[in-house]
Amino acid sequence: MGTFGATANLTAKIWQDEVLIAGQKESFFESNGFISTKPTSIIQKKLDLTKKKGDSIVIPMVPKLSGAGVSGDGALRGNEETVTPYDMTVTVDQLRNGILLAGKMNEQKVAFNMRTTAKDLLKIWHAETRDQMYFTALCADVTSGRQTICSATHTTEATIDANDKMALKYLRKAKRLAKNANPKIKPYKWKGKDWYVVVLHTNQFRDLMDDQDVKDILQNAAPRDYDNNPLFTGANLVLDGMIIYEHENIRVTTTGAASYKVGHGLLLGCQAAVEGVALESLWEEDPTIDYGNQCGFATGFINGVKRSIFNGKEWGVWKVLSACADD
Repeated sequence: MGTFGATANLTAKIWQDEVLIAGQKESFFESNGFISTKPTSIIQKKLDLTKKKGDSIVIPMVPKLSGAGVSGDGALRGNEETVTPYDMTVTVDQLRNGILLAGKMNEQKVAFNMRTTAKDLLKIWHAETRDQMYFTALCADVTSGRQTICSATHTTEATIDANDKMALKYLRKAKRLAKNANPKIKPYKWKGKDWYVVVLHTNQFRDLMDDQDVKDILQNAAPRDYDNNPLFTGANLVLDGMIIYEHENIRVTTTGAASYKVGHGLLLGCQAAVEGVALESLWEEDPTIDYGNQCGFATGFINGVKRSIFNGKEWGVWKVLSACADD
């Protein structure tokens, strides 16, 4: 009697697709709709290297015109505005991880399916590792002073202490500064309204929820319906034009006064970071090791993530630094 089963190549393709889909579901940035190929997304994905060879992508950026123009019959010839384009290079590299099963006898000893477990562990690694790349790029120290210190008395990161807690007034200040900056942090546009995405460490978010202004708003304001847009449905708070999330991967450093813990919260706009992709996901299985006694599994990707910096300025990130004490 004959059988009809999946070929080895088809099985590998199925697992590769599953790794990618699982990664998108597990990823904070993917699952909340922050990543797309459009420059209006929080993280812009560039897929040029999936179609051609190379290890880097040059991202152009053309600033808006800032001149007043020429009125009336004034001569425009000779008074045209000069446009200076900027660029940024994103370099990609391969990153992989794998699991090697010890052998068929070892698999025989345990009650669970080691092969399925190995595959599931690699799917989780794939998602969490890629997500951490985004957080690492976005939370890095600013290079152009684009940050707000959550303090009434301190003006530098090195002087932050226990009194400098996250509060709504500081997020509002950060939003104002981001909107009035030159160039400004371009907000995400939805239904004709501007929105900034705020991501805080869980301890920063705890302090925000203790802020009396936030308590008053939550007590007195009626719930608002934002349909099924993932930007809103996954949010912890929606306040004053800001969609606010908490996440444990926000960077925390001991860079405050007397090594006090500082949370590097984020206020994000469009094109805050760029991800260059050459290979979204790979999946390899090798069942031939030691005459077929051992089996190895590997997953990985070829990419690079870089915060958008043009002309020495963060294009879509405004940092919000505050005390970030443990419970």
